[in-house]
Amino acid sequence: MSRPAVRDVLLMITGVLFMGISLAFVRRAGYGTDTCSFLTASLSARLGLSFGLIMVMTHFILFIPQLAFGRDLIGIGTVFNMVLVGPVSDLTDFTVVSRLPQAIFTSQPHRSVIFIISLSCFLVSCALYMNSGTGQAPFDAAATLISRSAHLPYFIARILWDGLTIALGIIAGGRVTAGTVIIALTLGPVVSFIGRMLSGHLTD
Repeated sequence: MSRPAVRDVLLMITGVLFMGISLAFVRRAGYGTDTCSFLTASLSARLGLSFGLIMVMTHFILFIPQLAFGRDLIGIGTVFNMVLVGPVSDLTDFTVVSRLPQAIFTSQPHRSVIFIISLSCFLVSCALYMNSGTGQAPFDAAATLISRSAHLPYFIARILWDGLTIALGIIAGGRVTAGTVIIALTLGPVVSFIGRMLSGHLTD
């Protein structure tokens, strides 16, 4: 992968940081998360380790096949995503979310408003990161590698990968919600749509 421009690196860092921040609010609202976070939260509860630590560990495990078979997918953004999203989410939860009145995460309409706003911020952050061209996160690269090895269209490989991730999360003891399934089915198209909307502002 070619050396990214400074603007692309700044775009990536902004996306990664706000992914972690918004994810803390999405998690606390309790309607569901992306599949990577669902698996991470399930393993965190089962093993008694922090969400951020489990996410870093999961990404490092998934980085092994990416390093072996998808080196063209690796960039500086890969590393930032691996080591920052989960810990930033934990830090935000500890320093901000946990200090807010918890009733806003359980009572209506506050809970739904927080979920919609934080999920929107999460999706925009994902779009910023993915459009920076600084490398794929190991979790996302796994779907690309499945697509390549099985000669499947990417969207089918992504659905299979997300389905497997949800299944692993359930086996680990997680309780899947309708929100997680909906996010799994719509995350890719929504992020692509947001990316196209932003593309005019992200290009020179």
